[in-house]
Amino acid sequence: MSRLWIFLLVAGALTFNGCIDFYLDIIAQPNGSFTVKRTLALSNDFIDMMKSFGKLGKDSNDISRQAVLDTMMHQMDTESVDIKNLAGVQSYNLRDSLTDSAGYVIAEANIRDLSSLANVTNQLMQTDHSKNDQSKPDKSDLKLTVIKTATSSNLTFSVTVDSKTSKEDKEFAEKMFGGHAFHLRVISPDLDRTKKKNLSATPNGLEWIVPLLQLSGVEPMKTKSVTFVLKNSK
Repeated sequence: MSRLWIFLLVAGALTFNGCIDFYLDIIAQPNGSFTVKRTLALSNDFIDMMKSFGKLGKDSNDISRQAVLDTMMHQMDTESVDIKNLAGVQSYNLRDSLTDSAGYVIAEANIRDLSSLANVTNQLMQTDHSKNDQSKPDKSDLKLTVIKTATSSNLTFSVTVDSKTSKEDKEFAEKMFGGHAFHLRVISPDLDRTKKKNLSATPNGLEWIVPLLQLSGVEPMKTKSVTFVLKNSK
């Protein structure tokens, strides 16, 4: 799992409850392509907190919420060249939006077909693209493997977590991460919704919800991998 996202989740939990959510959506398209969308949802309370961090001696009211979102998006844009140059990527964009209650920063890649899905998704879940060695996981790493069979395509997400957490880090994480989770959703008309071990049903697909206390290594991982089964179209 990207250290940047974990940092943002920590920062959000530091001051407010329920102010930040992280989603990864894999959406199958009718033409056989896929869309991978990474969404960071921030409450206005969190954005205002970021305003106060960035005021640098100025009145934080002089910094708009939109400016905070734009700055965050700009920082994340360093990955764009790497993602756009991956095989199978048809388009990639970063965007943000602001509503009355929250702000959103969204990274979205459109992928030609299933053969490129794993590589692009795994790169989207990393921030350091200078080392393209997926064999050495980050402290908290989420990896997608796609295996095709005669009747289905199996999307298996596995988690590697460094459980060596100091007492101080554990106490900090318990305070900050409690009640927060990472949401991974797969949406496809070919999704086999009968095979949903450790998954939750959504209106259009299935979802894996991972508590951040487990993902950060504070609590033992109850589920280290899940598989979404896509039935082969006839």
